[in-house]
Amino acid sequence: GAFGVVRRAKSKGEMFAIKMLSKPRLKRKRVGLRKSALDLLAREIAVWKKLDHPNVCKLIEVINDPDHDELFLVSEYMHGGTLLPDKRQVEPLSESRSKHYFRQILEGLAYLHTNNVAHRDIKPANIMLTRDDGIVKLVDFGVADMWEGVSIDAGGSSGKLSSVTVGQ
Repeated sequence: GAFGVVRRAKSKGEMFAIKMLSKPRLKRKRVGLRKSALDLLAREIAVWKKLDHPNVCKLIEVINDPDHDELFLVSEYMHGGTLLPDKRQVEPLSESRSKHYFRQILEGLAYLHTNNVAHRDIKPANIMLTRDDGIVKLVDFGVADMWEGVSIDAGGSSGKLSSVTVGQ
């Protein structure tokens, strides 16, 4: 991205993804009238740290050494890459594979929404695949938002909202 890069790392035989970000660049870049990109990153970290679901990429650790200009976000590594590779032509997914992936995407989104998180950037590049076991995970919470004081009762499995309470 504009503020850093993602690299692959290995520790004790386990693979990790490390998002390396430039703190000076994040501080300089303004988002809106008052916030810096560093403020938005703080929100991304706050959101991501609270999440724990099989269809959401797990944040393992945040390394922020005040004596260095880089910040590191260590997460689980997705061996299968993105749902839609960067190729001009891709083979279409089978109907059964599409259903399998779509169900997992919805389960991940339902988990986020149950925990008052809106991802706000669902696209193939933000849906990653684990090895060849067919597990998909949502990634990149850079524009995600959390809300408080809202309670939504989904009213069983129908998916219709039966009540909405907004706190002040």
